Amino acid sequence: MTTTKAEPHAVLTPEEAAAYLRVNPQTIYRLLRAGRCPGVKIGRQWRIRRADLDSCFVGHTAEDRANPG
Repeated sequence: MTTTKAEPHAVLTPEEAAAYLRVNPQTIYRLLRAGRCPGVKIGRQWRIRRADLDSCFVGHTAEDRANPG
């Protein structure tokens, strides 16, 4: 599936989400299982909306943590 930033309602697999965030796919699976990242499990497969993925990490940059308030 090819997605662009202009498609906020695109649905991603954990592997696609990992590529989008440039992290290991296991990191995405760990976040999904812990409930720290919103996703839906369909059968045995996870799906994540790009908009939910983006909102999950809003305010989680190093700059935001270094300069609270």
